[in-house]
Amino acid sequence: MNSIPYSDLRAHLAETLKQLEVREEPVFISRRGENTAVLMSVAQYERMQRGQGGFGQALLVWRERHAEELAAEADDAWHDPFADVRDRSADGGRPTMDWMEIVAAQPVVTKGTPAVTPSAKAKGQDHGQTPSGRQRMSRPTAAQSLRWLLDTNTLSEPVRPRPNLALVQSLLKHPDELALPATVLQELYFGWLRMAQGRQRLRVGDYLHGTVSQIPVLPLDAAAARVQAQVRLHAEQRGRPMSYADSEIAAIAIANGLTLVSRNTRDFEGQPGLRLANWFED
Repeated sequence: MNSIPYSDLRAHLAETLKQLEVREEPVFISRRGENTAVLMSVAQYERMQRGQGGFGQALLVWRERHAEELAAEADDAWHDPFADVRDRSADGGRPTMDWMEIVAAQPVVTKGTPAVTPSAKAKGQDHGQTPSGRQRMSRPTAAQSLRWLLDTNTLSEPVRPRPNLALVQSLLKHPDELALPATVLQELYFGWLRMAQGRQRLRVGDYLHGTVSQIPVLPLDAAAARVQAQVRLHAEQRGRPMSYADSEIAAIAIANGLTLVSRNTRDFEGQPGLRLANWFED
């Protein structure tokens, strides 16, 4: 946490404001040794406002913000930036859907949850050439009850103009039980960073910074690393070597006792202790 005394604020204001552009954390203003105010960038404030309702509400807000653009975009105009971030087969066909049917059938705001209203259309507002507001690596806390670890093909699906109905309904059904491995976060940002400038890049960046950022990220820590070694050895002994990224994701799921949600469950089958789910079909 960065803090600056009130008496020094005027002398260091320009430097402090410049630091806000590159710092992830806000700057606290202290007086008589106690923090009394806080400075944060507009981007940080907007992310905080969007995050009040958690991932499920943030997803609905994102879809509503980009509703006109998504409705006007033909399927063949969508170039999936995440299709080859890992050595995997391309996704197959998917049922079309009416997004408003999901909104009506699966309300996210519950009693006691602050409502999040859509901000003005974010057209023309990119989130920069480099990622801003990276997610912290975090372990489940006592207040969290995480159950599902999301693979890249699961978490990238909602950005499509017409995403898979069953998948999105499942995401909205379990908004507070989701986690993603650091491996997946890297793949999502890699896919976004190499997109050509344009509306699709703006839209995907908004999704990553304002929606995906609501999901806790789990790292490959020492426990998961030991599990990963076992996962790789088991796959090799079965004559089905697993890619490093897949073994890392599987290990994080096993080490944290989570069910891995992926469209490509065949890539992970046969690993002891690994629970799998395919929300595209289940």
